[in-house]
Amino acid sequence: ELISNVYTKIIDYFKTKKEKLTFTTLVNSDKKEDKIYTFIPLLHLDNQEKVSISQSEPFGEINIEIYQRKA
Repeated sequence: ELISNVYTKIIDYFKTKKEKLTFTTLVNSDKKEDKIYTFIPLLHLDNQEKVSISQSEPFGEINIEIYQRKA
């Protein structure tokens, strides 16, 4: 259920905005619990190739994109 909720949040974000989505924007909270309950499902979504996550530097901002299958 958590994975589905996070995925729905990501899809809804990209329906209304075309800019980059960051982990900070997705979580929108400073609580550790909120970050954990978003990060773990995000890893599952990346593993399932539903989203793509990237980070340019250690401990830097995490960028989230909808996974685009290559033709």
